[in-house]
Amino acid sequence: MTHTPDTQLDLAHAHLRTRAESLWPRTQFSWQRGGEGIVCTWTDGPSVNSIGRVIHELPRSLRASIPAIRVQRKLGPAGWDRVVAAAEQRYSIEVPRTEAGAIDWRTAARRRLARTRTRTNDAPSAGTEVTYYNLAELLRQEVDRTDITHIT
Repeated sequence: MTHTPDTQLDLAHAHLRTRAESLWPRTQFSWQRGGEGIVCTWTDGPSVNSIGRVIHELPRSLRASIPAIRVQRKLGPAGWDRVVAAAEQRYSIEVPRTEAGAIDWRTAARRRLARTRTRTNDAPSAGTEVTYYNLAELLRQEVDRTDITHIT
């Protein structure tokens, strides 16, 4: 049976929605489909990387037929607290806070961090690599890998 592009999009949409909701039943997802592809949004819950793995599980023929799949996770206050805790533990840092207890994004943007990684292979790129970040940028990157399913 040959599927039209719309049918392929419908199949992919149904598969992604069903799979994500079975893995994370307490997370409220919004799955939209249209001419531009599929858009998934949610608050807190699984990491962006976890949703990426679900997308990667799609059969190649379905993935190839979708113009785009966009994911966007929003964080509530409890979600940001979890991201901050993960970053503080992973990088041995202290995230600046305002008097009200929120992340002080201005101070975080001014705080510069260096991450050092040693490459031990025999390739020309072997050696020590230092990457500089500001703390605000690092926190935004931490969002993609921090799982927050326990608070949804």
